[in-house]
Amino acid sequence: MPDHRNMKWPAHNLKKARAADRRKLAEWLAERELDGLLNDAGGTTTGSEPPADAGASNDLYVRDTVRAGDIRLLMPRSGLGAIDSPVYVAALPGGVAEEVVAVPFGRYAVPALPTEWKTGMKQAALRVLCFWNAHRVAVDQFPPSWRVKRLTARQVTAWTEVRCQVEQGSELPGGVQNRIGPPLLHPADPRHAYVAEEQERVNPYFTAGKVNALTTSEEEGLYLTEWRSDPVDWLMAAEGREKYGVAAFIYATEDEAVVVAVYEEETDRVRVRIMNRDGFLCHRFDGGHVESIAGGRSAPIRSGLTTAPTRMVSSLEYIVDRSGQRVRLQRRYRETPNS
Repeated sequence: MPDHRNMKWPAHNLKKARAADRRKLAEWLAERELDGLLNDAGGTTTGSEPPADAGASNDLYVRDTVRAGDIRLLMPRSGLGAIDSPVYVAALPGGVAEEVVAVPFGRYAVPALPTEWKTGMKQAALRVLCFWNAHRVAVDQFPPSWRVKRLTARQVTAWTEVRCQVEQGSELPGGVQNRIGPPLLHPADPRHAYVAEEQERVNPYFTAGKVNALTTSEEEGLYLTEWRSDPVDWLMAAEGREKYGVAAFIYATEDEAVVVAVYEEETDRVRVRIMNRDGFLCHRFDGGHVESIAGGRSAPIRSGLTTAPTRMVSSLEYIVDRSGQRVRLQRRYRETPNS
């Protein structure tokens, strides 16, 4: 087991977002919400159908040699679960002979992250490339697939150049900057859940769950996944202002099993969420309370939620269960968004 006590925690000096990034995030959130509504209604998010003989033997599929410049549809896996949309990948040059880099296309028409890029292609399934989820693979080990399109030599060169620019993380040319997604700054941003879904959808084809080196953040540590809320709450998540969902204070128990996130309000009380390390509401302390150094108490915790006086939230010391047992809290950071 990793020693979570020594892990790095998310940085809190957040830059003010560009208006363009806020617009991109709003567009992505709207598409994400629609996707969720379709799933809840028992619909499908698939943009196209695989060939009719998709259930046949694996041996029938890779008849042709995979080459850099191919766009390929991977043969559907059994037991896909909830995320069952077809997986299309672009095979880009791998830098060595007999190797390519498989870059998956995303499910949405809007790039979610700075490591996702709009290709400009009209086909619904080929609109956004996810460089963060790329996999280097030997040609003879490429998953069973169909070639559905060939890029021109010029496109191969251009896409490879964009991939290198995005991976290096340096200042991007305007034409590239305008076609990537907004920054991902806050640990509870809904896009972390999206990243996990995409890894579940794509990675088993290549790595049996291995996490890629090019991820959405250079920070290791606690990433809280999304909870159901009004998408409007996240319209400026890239900016990091508390009003849009950023916790003003983060505390954790000594074993890192429970996180206490405090959301400041413009009143004499604040909202407090008690979560597990995956970001979901934790009921372990329901009936208890959080307590400050001076002995001030919150309202009773119910379903992982409570409120507390504003004056005490910067000095929380314990979270107490219904039996009165105290668990010491350690303060991790206070958000200080730029104005």
